[in-house]
Amino acid sequence: MRPIGFDILQYILLIWKCGSELILSPENIATVEEGRPIILTCRSNETSGIYSFFYIDTHGNRINYGKAGGAFLSCTSSTNQPNIECEFGSSWIFRLTITHPVNYQTVYCSGVQSSQELLTSTTIFVEGDATLSVIPSSNVIVNQTISLQCLFRSGQLGVLFNFPGRISCAVAFGSCARGCGNLLSIECPNNQTYTLNVTVLPSWQNATFSCEPPFGGLRSKITLNVTVPVTSVIISANQTSLDSGTTMYLTCQTSYCQPPATVTWYIANREISDHTILTYDTNQYFHSRTTSKLQYTAMPRDNGQNIYCFANNIKGESVVSDKITLGVRYISDVHIFPSGNLQAVVGTEKCWIHCYAEDANPKVTEYKWFKGTSSNLTALSYSQTLFFKTVEIQDSGQYTCNATNAAGTSTDTIQVIVQYTPMAAKIIEVVCQDTRAFILWTSSNIFKR
Repeated sequence: MRPIGFDILQYILLIWKCGSELILSPENIATVEEGRPIILTCRSNETSGIYSFFYIDTHGNRINYGKAGGAFLSCTSSTNQPNIECEFGSSWIFRLTITHPVNYQTVYCSGVQSSQELLTSTTIFVEGDATLSVIPSSNVIVNQTISLQCLFRSGQLGVLFNFPGRISCAVAFGSCARGCGNLLSIECPNNQTYTLNVTVLPSWQNATFSCEPPFGGLRSKITLNVTVPVTSVIISANQTSLDSGTTMYLTCQTSYCQPPATVTWYIANREISDHTILTYDTNQYFHSRTTSKLQYTAMPRDNGQNIYCFANNIKGESVVSDKITLGVRYISDVHIFPSGNLQAVVGTEKCWIHCYAEDANPKVTEYKWFKGTSSNLTALSYSQTLFFKTVEIQDSGQYTCNATNAAGTSTDTIQVIVQYTPMAAKIIEVVCQDTRAFILWTSSNIFKR
């Protein structure tokens, strides 16, 4: 048998007899799942001639699967694997069953009548299992560039990628450079490997992607776990200036992200996340927004300090809010100097008691002295220090000092005890009895008003 090169077959001139027809089905492309046989049917409307199935090997040789027809209506397979079945009726039908189809193999059916040859062909595509994988992994971050790689166990003419939202991308082998719409790029190093490079969108959380052979076959699916980083956290407060001991409420709200962000509160470098309430809401992509509401009770030490919050949903990465400077109004306990009770002697000159607040914001605006008990107070002075020019017996009593600023009033009290100065004792009589003596003496105070 003289070998026929594949390049020669490409240019065979088909000379048809008037009304002659040779049809091979499936036409042009015959797809079959891997591991399954394929049946090719060649039909001629002529009832004469010699017919054969053949293919061209890699060396350009014509390899026959079998022959049929002729004067003896033969139907013979050339090898053990393929099998030819023939029907010789009003039209001749030849069926070739290939037990182990070869991917990309072109099978020809020819009919020779009176030295004229009719030729038709189809190309076999074996649909191998597709395996879709994500490089570097299916755990991705929004705006990250990833590769969706579809691998086939046998070569394919192309691939069909399916995206969320019923979006498909059909890629033909040899035309990968054209890309697919707005997708980044497509790589086809061989007819078994198709790689689609894409940028992760926020809407792809829990979305399913798939790839499959272009002419139908087994589909491979994969789901992405998309992390959307928190990009901002906004702080707000119902007030920024308040009295010590009073309560205010602050709110920190994050951007939409996935997974939900955690929020941590600070004053200066001190964490204050104990009294918080967390709520969450989602957008159309099922991304979560965290709202943290902080109940804060003002303390004097926090005056002038910054309060702020951190938000994070990726280990090692976080965003920080603006800082709010707190203005805490307060007044510390008031003290009177000297401490304890003050004892004075009638007639003492330039005696004083002093009132002071150790710390206050804003500064103390008024000091006020009172004498008496809470039910009967008499205002004495508006100075910080209360002076006694000359101590008199009626100066005895309880004294109260009030220190006042915008935060309120602080109070302290002192007891002033005034005594007379006694004269030297005057002995009136001494009576001695054995080992005892009785002394009678008297004294009087010389202080006169």
